[in-house]
Amino acid sequence: MDKQQIKAYFSFLFKILNTISINWGNSQALNSLLLNNLEKLDDNFAKVLQIWATDELSKVEPSRAKEIALVISDFSIQIQSFPFGSRASNLEIALTGNKMALTVFTREASSQQLYIEQWAVLQTNHGLCCKLTLLMFTAIELKETERKI
Repeated sequence: MDKQQIKAYFSFLFKILNTISINWGNSQALNSLLLNNLEKLDDNFAKVLQIWATDELSKVEPSRAKEIALVISDFSIQIQSFPFGSRASNLEIALTGNKMALTVFTREASSQQLYIEQWAVLQTNHGLCCKLTLLMFTAIELKETERKI
C-alpha cells in the first residue's frame, strides 16, 4: 500500500468509528457507509484497524480505552454479519476487532459486573467468528476436492 491508500484506510476507519458512536444501536448508517466502501473491506483494512487500535488503546486512559473498545466491539459484531463484500475479509476484520477489544476487556480487568458481560460477549463473538471462518475454509476445501475428483 502506498501512503495515499493508507491514508484512505485510516480515514475510512475513523468514519466507521464515528458513525457507530453517533448512531449507537442503529446499524443502517453503518451499513450504508460500508456498502459505499466495499473495496476497502479487505485484509489491509484489518491490518490498519490492528495498527491503529494497538497504538490508540495503549496511550489513552483506561476509561477512554473501554469506550473505544466498545465501539470496536460493536463494529466487529456488525461486520461479522455484514452480507456484502468478501465474507473472508469481513470475518478477518471482525476477528481483528474482537482481538483488539479483548486487550481492554480482559477477564482480570473485567471483574466489575458491567464489564464482565462485555468480556463474555466478546469471547462468544470471537469464538463464533473463528467457527465461521473454519466452516468457510472447510467448504472451500471440499469444493476444491470435488473439482479434482
